[in-house]
Amino acid sequence: MSFVDGFISVLATIAGSVAIAVVNDHIRASRQRKKFLSALHSEIRSNALLAKRLVTGYETVFELLPFQRNSYRNALSSGVLLELSDQMVLRLERVYQLIGMHNKQTMALQAEFIPRNRGYGERLERILQDLDFLLDEFSKL
Repeated sequence: MSFVDGFISVLATIAGSVAIAVVNDHIRASRQRKKFLSALHSEIRSNALLAKRLVTGYETVFELLPFQRNSYRNALSSGVLLELSDQMVLRLERVYQLIGMHNKQTMALQAEFIPRNRGYGERLERILQDLDFLLDEFSKL
């Protein structure tokens, strides 16, 4: 085996290793993206069901439940939302801002002796509309 043959063999081995690493990284990243989006989609579905139940009515403040936000936070911190359309990202930001306000007001309502629910129903309606829009958009992905 000559020096040139050995050099070519080493270069081919390095190039093959780099190619395998790049392909594996791409496969892992696409799987991770699918997991984040799947978790976000199921969280949106769950929140939409809760919003529909709350919009139809509740008898006591103890029936009020907070919405989930963990999958959105994970998707936001991972950068997966950058791959979505601008309209979806704006809706996600808006609905999760409303969800944050809802969760804070829900905790305050449950702690008050005489609950004040100003704007609660209107906010739930907006949350439900945005969640329904997002469910339609996620079904198109």
